[in-house]
Amino acid sequence: MDFKVYKTAIYARLSRENQKCEKIETQIEDVKNYINNSYFFEFVDVYADNGYSGTNFQRPEFERLMEDIRNQKINCIIVRDLSRFAREHIGAEDYLNNIFPFLGVRFIAINDGYDNLNIEPQEYFLASFKNLAYSYFAQETSKKVSMAKRELQKQGKFVGSKPPFGYQRDPNDRHNLIIKEDEAVIVREIFNRVANGETTTKIFNDLSQREEKSRIVWSVSTICTILKREIYKGILVQHKTETALYKNEKVHKISDDEQIKVENAAPQIVSPELWDKANAAIAERNLKKHEGIPENPYKNLVFCGKCNKKVSCSFKRK
Repeated sequence: MDFKVYKTAIYARLSRENQKCEKIETQIEDVKNYINNSYFFEFVDVYADNGYSGTNFQRPEFERLMEDIRNQKINCIIVRDLSRFAREHIGAEDYLNNIFPFLGVRFIAINDGYDNLNIEPQEYFLASFKNLAYSYFAQETSKKVSMAKRELQKQGKFVGSKPPFGYQRDPNDRHNLIIKEDEAVIVREIFNRVANGETTTKIFNDLSQREEKSRIVWSVSTICTILKREIYKGILVQHKTETALYKNEKVHKISDDEQIKVENAAPQIVSPELWDKANAAIAERNLKKHEGIPENPYKNLVFCGKCNKKVSCSFKRK
């Protein structure tokens, strides 16, 4: 008896939020076991988007999968369940009911019992309902994660991915910061030198020539960023940017008055007096640097047509 053998791809996806409680390798292994128990599938490749949201299809491995489908290398996709494929029901419905059938691609979601080759009307309705439920679940999860983060931030708990230079996580409390003395020494040096009149360019030249390794790449911009950070005088500033986890939304900045600032939430590396003195020196130097330069008449009026950011101009003295 003749039967069709499908050139089969395994697709797996895991969002950043779930990386701590699940491994993407588990998804792949489950689908491999399913393929190995059937004569209908010829395994071709694994396409795994690790750390990507299911609320949009802008994922590198998914795009590679679609390219291979267009090149006729793949004509069957198997996922462990529909939520691994997508959590955005409108886009998912378009792929399941229009794009994949048009391209002659068989799609199987193992745990959902979904197979577009043998789909019945009630199964179509069930798949639609599940995609809608996954989309709602993604929105609710995003809101709950954001609310939990805001509450921790208001309590002065650090929720960032990496501690600022000069700090490390407390081994007994991951939301608490403690001083990393070998880096704090450099932070104090930067503040003291700037407060005493040295330029950030000179400090950069000195730091970049040192042999000891650092977890940050030194530049004038890096030094200026350190000088602006209020955490070094004990004020933890968070919620500087915002985005919706369940939307295809770009990160946008939060205004200063809406940011969350908690005093004494981190140990001071420099005193508030030294912090103020160093920043006053920077402000005075910038004021002198711009003396005699005319005000830009197009300031805050010209924006980039691609990224929508403000366009700035600079002047050089002869």
